Amino acid sequence: MQTLDEAWFNWKAIPPVEEGIGDKLRAIHAFGSVDVVTGRSQRTVQNAKAWLEKHRISYDRFVRTESTNAKATLSYDVFIDDSAELMSAISSRLDRYGVLYGQPWNKNAESMPRIFKVDKWLQVPGILKEISREE
Repeated sequence: MQTLDEAWFNWKAIPPVEEGIGDKLRAIHAFGSVDVVTGRSQRTVQNAKAWLEKHRISYDRFVRTESTNAKATLSYDVFIDDSAELMSAISSRLDRYGVLYGQPWNKNAESMPRIFKVDKWLQVPGILKEISREE
């Protein structure tokens, strides 16, 4: 956690996962409220919010949890994250969906019920549309 904190103290140097990420994420607002949920330490919250603003990423609420696993206890319909561990916890619940955003550390994640895998943010609105048809 200390290494992650140190990286976020230099938040201006952290690149987005995709160019134009703010515009791409704006498309998911059509499906409901969008919260940024993070398991980061309290001392990096302001840096993370500044990073989100710099990249024009809009959200309804910023929610900090004690850990990535603690995210699974929150009452969201859909979770979008790069943690395969979180997706495993989400998959065990019949009332939740997950979108696993592809990263090098999760590329070998197993397929799980109600978990969709994407490699680009532009794929997410289609997944959300599919989920909304199932409900």
